[in-house]
Amino acid sequence: MPVVSHADFTSRFVAAPPAGIVLGGERIVNGGIFLLPPRSRERIAGVAASFFRARKAPWRMASLIGAIPLLRLATGRLSVAAIEREALRIVGVPCVAIRGCASELAFDADTAEEYRYACENA
Repeated sequence: MPVVSHADFTSRFVAAPPAGIVLGGERIVNGGIFLLPPRSRERIAGVAASFFRARKAPWRMASLIGAIPLLRLATGRLSVAAIEREALRIVGVPCVAIRGCASELAFDADTAEEYRYACENA
């Protein structure tokens, strides 16, 4: 999954809606594009659907991977590395954040206005 620093994202999309999350003391914006290992789609389809539905609520996403990650999120101690480890445990395939990706990979357009902004600033 692409991960962009919040600073890089906001410098690229100055007027974008608020984005990002603080994980392990680091503010990041994650993207929604994934590279899946061959023949893994069926294995992760149900989990992926659950995470997609929870994508706008970090606490809901953390609760999907367990009580300890949820507690760590609440106390500011949940890190990207911890999420990678939990994701591997849950889905059984490597899950890695790819840092330094283009900010465009992390832009999330939920409204027509956000879509127009993205098109105008592409």
